[in-house]
Amino acid sequence: MSKNNNKDYNPLWIDIGLRINTLIAEKDKSQKALADYLRIKPNVVSYWCKGERTPNNEQIILIAKYFNVSTDFLLCKTKIETTDTDLRAICEYTGLSEKAIIRLQELNKVKECSVLSDLILDVDFPHLLYMIYKKIYSDGKRVINYGVGVNEISTLQKSFIDYELSQTINTISSRLQEKGTEKTFDNTDADINFASIMSNSAIQRLNAGEINEEEYQNCIDEYENGNYNFNPHAHKYK
Repeated sequence: MSKNNNKDYNPLWIDIGLRINTLIAEKDKSQKALADYLRIKPNVVSYWCKGERTPNNEQIILIAKYFNVSTDFLLCKTKIETTDTDLRAICEYTGLSEKAIIRLQELNKVKECSVLSDLILDVDFPHLLYMIYKKIYSDGKRVINYGVGVNEISTLQKSFIDYELSQTINTISSRLQEKGTEKTFDNTDADINFASIMSNSAIQRLNAGEINEEEYQNCIDEYENGNYNFNPHAHKYK
């Protein structure tokens, strides 16, 4: 393909290049490894990653196969990587990521999560999501000072958010208890249980560097004993 100083240049090349570059990093590959697979010179892949050139149709198909993603993902027609058409349709319909859908599928096998449908349908569920969002992004950095110290306002805001979040959870829990959530769980013989789900989460946190080996083992021990509320960092917070 022509370089971007020619009339054939398309701004989409940059986006395709970013996709290829991201996949190389995510899959722990290299530009040279991709070039060797395609039997082209490494500098050609470098041009792609910089958006100065772009792969042809045949190369797009081969690159998609190499990274196990869809050609539509490489061509920036979708944000969904998977080649599984059913999973892709679910992701596009719900707006959830592939990993989120897979996690929901895992949770569907866990009896403790039989309440999930009723939780989502509860009238206060949108408010719960909103309060969680506020909890995540309440750093107080954009608070206007109305005669009170910024740090004090931040503390007050965070306390209010914590209170409101707790109240919302209690309200939803009480409503579901009154309703009598159906215990329609058919996978009693499933190998997966809530402890294993929580343990998988601990492994992800360990791999991400959020907890160390000792904290990871503490999590596993607590989860196996049914203490799913265990927080390995609880002692660090006041």
